[in-house]
Amino acid sequence: MKYLKIDNNKGYFLSGETWVPIDQISKEDIFDLISLVVVPKDDTTFEMDEFSEEMLQHGVHKIIYKSIYDKLHELIKDKENIQDSVNQQFATSLQKYSTD
Repeated sequence: MKYLKIDNNKGYFLSGETWVPIDQISKEDIFDLISLVVVPKDDTTFEMDEFSEEMLQHGVHKIIYKSIYDKLHELIKDKENIQDSVNQQFATSLQKYSTD
């Protein structure tokens, strides 16, 4: 499912079922997007339009969209490594504190 898009030279994010201009994003909205990357809803894939200076002409939208896109893209790339690291730490702690 697409959560970030570029349309008519402006950036938008999906909030619930509504597309909202990216310059109106709040920290709670950013947290929600990060949560959707880490734990997708209904086994959907987190998708977003790739950042393009040519397609995104609005100055403020360009800055905000690029920043959010870059961070979410990095998180998507590193998601598996992060999950493996957490699982390994959990397994180590479980072994350490297990009473078996």
